[in-house]
Amino acid sequence: MQVLVCGAREDQQVLVLDTVATDSALTLLEQVGELCGIPNSVIRLTYKGKTLKYNESLQQNGIQQLSTVLASMRLLGGCKISLTILCDGAQTRIQNIQDSDTVYDVKLKVAGEFGYCEDAPSVLIIGNTTVLDYETIAELGIKDGDYVHFNTSSRFAKAVVQMNDGTRITRKVSPITKVVEIKYWVQRQTEIPITRQALFFRGQKLHDCNTVASLGNITDFRQEHQNNCATFLFSLEFVSSAKSARF
Repeated sequence: MQVLVCGAREDQQVLVLDTVATDSALTLLEQVGELCGIPNSVIRLTYKGKTLKYNESLQQNGIQQLSTVLASMRLLGGCKISLTILCDGAQTRIQNIQDSDTVYDVKLKVAGEFGYCEDAPSVLIIGNTTVLDYETIAELGIKDGDYVHFNTSSRFAKAVVQMNDGTRITRKVSPITKVVEIKYWVQRQTEIPITRQALFFRGQKLHDCNTVASLGNITDFRQEHQNNCATFLFSLEFVSSAKSARF
């Protein structure tokens, strides 16, 4: 389906993007950023007055054929904030977090503070919402002094992404890890944009919003002290060009 994006270009011309209803809203954000040469962290996409939920599909955000999405640019001043982290009954304050930091960046700082392994599956919870690794502090509207819950997953499996050149990227995942988060980890290590990645599992192309749990049984996920956890082997294909856009 085609989605119209207004406000992304200085000349105010409308982007007409070819999308799939099951694509994540993050994929749309990546497309806009790539086509306009703008960092994702400064783009805010809204539909019918509501900021898109990037961890959900376009369809889940209510976007249909020829829907018009508004793009606005936020100015990141590089301001630094501190967050109060609640974890396993303990509480600590993490300093020097920038509004351009991603949730993943914050989780690395928290893991270091509490002595957790950096690749241990974990989640940040703001209010009642679990936020995802690629979301930025600015996008989430987190303010100085806010309280954030940090939880580690008691169950995990291994995700192995087979690259075209034969190299592999391995990371622990929890049942609620989404495919788009795996793509984000690949992007951090290879600089291949999320929009240029297609992940396959057992020959089936995966949607961004699929969870790892949907690919297997809960028994595939073992407790941290157990051995022989399941390995989910993904293959990655490089999409040579961004989805088409007309102006």
